[in-house]
Amino acid sequence: MENLPKKITTSLVCEAPFIIPDVIKNSACLVGVDEAGRGPMVYSVFVCALDEEESLKQQPFADSKTLSEKERDDIYNNCVENESSKFWWVVKVLTPQDISNSMLRRSKYNLNELSHDTVIELFRYLISKGINVKKAFVDTVGGPESYEKKLSSFFPNIKITVSKKADSIYPIVSGASIVAKVTRDYVLKNWVMREKTQVSDLYGSGYPGDPKTIQWLHDSMNPLFGFPDIIRFSWATTAKLLDEKCIKVEWPPIEENEPKKKKVKSTVVQMEKSYEDPFHEFLGLSFT
Repeated sequence: MENLPKKITTSLVCEAPFIIPDVIKNSACLVGVDEAGRGPMVYSVFVCALDEEESLKQQPFADSKTLSEKERDDIYNNCVENESSKFWWVVKVLTPQDISNSMLRRSKYNLNELSHDTVIELFRYLISKGINVKKAFVDTVGGPESYEKKLSSFFPNIKITVSKKADSIYPIVSGASIVAKVTRDYVLKNWVMREKTQVSDLYGSGYPGDPKTIQWLHDSMNPLFGFPDIIRFSWATTAKLLDEKCIKVEWPPIEENEPKKKKVKSTVVQMEKSYEDPFHEFLGLSFT
């Protein structure tokens, strides 16, 4: 996947690894929208000419969750990542850290809002590329009626349909689902842990129903720092483990108009070189 960097450290938008096909440039277009994962989370907008809507039914697209990894990869390589393709797409990769930072900030910003804003951003990206989007099918996040109304208020000239299980109903959304899942699998396989301690990469699918993922969470948890940066701290599964297993830290409330305190110089005490501190190991620090 040459359109993606080998190491992803921040959220980013990537296009298909070939130029927009002429059939898309010169036509009214149909768009499908779907996502994969919840951190890393990948959103995909999948585009074809509106005249190709019927021919989509001849493509082997399906909800990516019903396909094996090999089947998804084969469809991606044969039908999608192809310079003679009639399709084009854009993905946005959201890292676990960026999602957590958004969700855990003081002014609450939930995952549904983040998802909606990501889709709005990607629609605007398509329009900025000169793509004439006329019709779109979107897999819902939250209530489909309110979500459809929200998107239509931003893009009144696009006929937008938001529905549950759109990835198994509309082939254009199935295409988006496959691109999103293949991209997310690539991101997970190529993730480089920033923590210096040894962390296994056998974390399974990343979903809470996967025993390998749950075991990995238990094995990789640090009692002070929690989890490596591949984990979203705002995920309910990890939040529960952090609350039950990790050291509790109480932060004093910030008082408004509180007089500034004088800075106090800190003194660093040199430790014996033989001292082993698992917290410093986790961050890649050492005493000298």
